[in-house]
Parts: sequence; structure tokens; C-alpha cells
Amino acid sequence: MKTPILSAVLLLALGASAQAQIRYSEEEIIGRIAECMKETAPKDWRRLVFTLDQESADPGSPGKSTASHKVMAGKGESALRDFKPCRRPDWVSRAVQAFRESQDEKARGWVGITVTVEREGRYTINFRYPK
Repeated sequence: MKTPILSAVLLLALGASAQAQIRYSEEEIIGRIAECMKETAPKDWRRLVFTLDQESADPGSPGKSTASHKVMAGKGESALRDFKPCRRPDWVSRAVQAFRESQDEKARGWVGITVTVEREGRYTINFRYPK
């Protein structure tokens, strides 16, 4: 049942233009990213981490970008390991770009972002800005 909802969200988030009329709140976009990543996470996941780094802060021309999707699962102090989220691994990167487009001009100047989602529902977002 989550798949049709996620598909509709994908169409909305990924179809947004640079001058997006649809605005997503931080909570909405993080919720959708978490939903996507949970699709393929191990059942005993504790933490999901998405990282995106770009050469440029320009969403229209980000230059080279690298993304990683990591999961911490199991009991105790387990290490983060790579995994493939969703059925379309590029969706999280595209959703984050849609989120960037909804930010004001000053806030969207980041070149890197890390989104961490904890199983109990807390999340953090860390932006990296050019020096």
C-alpha cells in the first residue's frame, strides 16, 4: 500500500521545476526520504544516513555529485554499511534537490548535506557550505 503513495510523491517531488510552485516542508521531505530508505532497509535498522556532496551549490548545474546511503542495523554499536534505498536509488538525491529548490536563496547555497533518520523518528540535517 505504501508503493502507490510513494509513487505519487515521487511524481510530485521529481516533477518540480527550479521555480517550484509546490513547496515541501523539511518534515515532509525527510518523511518521504525515510519512507523510501525504509523500503529496503533491514528489518532491524536503527539509523539511516543519506549523504550528498556536490561541486557546486547551483541546482541547475551541480557539477559532479556523489551520494551514499548507509544503514545501521542490529543491536549494540554496529557500524554503518552501504545499502540501496527504494526501488530507484537516485530518488533520494532528486528529492533532496526538490527540497533545496523550496529553500530561500541564502539557505540553498549548500554543497553537501547529510540526513540522518533514527528509528524512533528523530532526524538531523547537516548542511555543508562552500568555504
